[in-house]
Amino acid sequence: MTSNQKKNLSQWENTGATQLDEDMLVLRELERRLSPLTEQITSIRALIASWRLCHFKSARRLARLIYIIGALDIDTDLSSMERTLPFAHNTNPPERNQLIGDQICALQGWLDNRNLLHYMPEARPVAQEVYRLLGKRSPVKDGQVEWLITVLPWGAEKDFPSGEFSVETRRIYEQISATRACSYFYFEQFPKLMRAIGDGLPIGFFPACGGFDQDLLDIAKNYYLALWQWIHSGKEVVNTRKEFRKVKDLLGERSEPKLWLTASLAKTIWGQVTPFRGSKNSPTIEKMYKLLDIEPLSLPPLSLKGLV
Repeated sequence: MTSNQKKNLSQWENTGATQLDEDMLVLRELERRLSPLTEQITSIRALIASWRLCHFKSARRLARLIYIIGALDIDTDLSSMERTLPFAHNTNPPERNQLIGDQICALQGWLDNRNLLHYMPEARPVAQEVYRLLGKRSPVKDGQVEWLITVLPWGAEKDFPSGEFSVETRRIYEQISATRACSYFYFEQFPKLMRAIGDGLPIGFFPACGGFDQDLLDIAKNYYLALWQWIHSGKEVVNTRKEFRKVKDLLGERSEPKLWLTASLAKTIWGQVTPFRGSKNSPTIEKMYKLLDIEPLSLPPLSLKGLV
């Protein structure tokens, strides 16, 4: 793969694409026509490439992207955003950072054989649950907990420690490496991971990055349809919820830079909820639909050919 091909695919890493489909090729051509890109447009496209539906702030960040694209200004005033566009239901408690900090302290305390009475009263329930699920210490558990403490703040920046591991142990290490404190499902996954380490048995299905639920799917669907209608000059496909109709006004008048950015965002949303040929994320997406016991979203194709 050439360096240019790698660059083109890097814009779609959050969709799992391993090859460019027809829409992506059209967007690459539009990018070429817009070159040289301004610093603002380049920065906005980089934000789109970093957006993930599974992030606990995904809906807020999606709304922010629409504001920014409409203004073509990454520093635009976002003070009215919360009154204008809807966000997904947030399953994460407001004291999120404190809870994650308590979890890390509890993990370190377990490694240090620290008594539960050492903890402040408000942190003891967290530590008690961690201690209960992890059980007695062992060299294997110690290594996994140490790795989890390393991974939690910023994610795995290197491979987990090498060694002669059983299949189960290696799988748990892989699941620890895939753990993200920024995940929408982090607080649901954490006790499962504690139990996996404690019992020595990996979690059966561990979506990590790429997971979603019905709330997130609803946000993705409605934003995608609103963007689709703007891209196709107001053509209706399915009636979107009333509050999403404001997207059209926020994007404003059509221009080639806005079209490129808006279509890139729509394609990114589509790629994170739709299994497609050449996507390494397709197996996870298919498993999520099966786990939720719902039909996959049937979104209209972006169909950019002929628009540019």
